[in-house]
Amino acid sequence: MERRLEDLEVRMAFLEKGLSDLDAVLQELGQGLDGLKSEVMGLRASLVEAVGGIGPMDPVAEKPPHY
Repeated sequence: MERRLEDLEVRMAFLEKGLSDLDAVLQELGQGLDGLKSEVMGLRASLVEAVGGIGPMDPVAEKPPHY
């Protein structure tokens, strides 16, 4: 009985360590995602500014590059 209890404690400690590691990875990925979102928003703002503040470009209205 004592050995079974010890085995369960070892397994629980292993699972707690794994859960802690996964939590750290998720936090890191979340921070990376927040940074990427900010970067995309900045690039989008730069693009709107460069294009002149117009909405989505209409491919039919665009002139081909050779004109």
